[in-house]
Amino acid sequence: MGYDAKGCISPNQVKLVNAMFIDKEAEIKRAKVIVKLFEMHADEGITGFVDEEYGFIDEPIYITGHWLFWLKFNHLKSIL
Repeated sequence: MGYDAKGCISPNQVKLVNAMFIDKEAEIKRAKVIVKLFEMHADEGITGFVDEEYGFIDEPIYITGHWLFWLKFNHLKSIL
């Protein structure tokens, strides 16, 4: 349904919710490409552009990509 957040009433629910929202390799791969594309364009002074595959990419989309990496890293760290 497009949800990207979930409220928890107990700390015990956090790992399950994190796994549900961030354990999607396709999303991580997509985020990596978007971050790379944005950084390439930003080096040229362009911070908003349209990509044929991913559509409009600007700074908020770029920040979301970094956020996904952070969540994935912290999720893996918490279960290791």
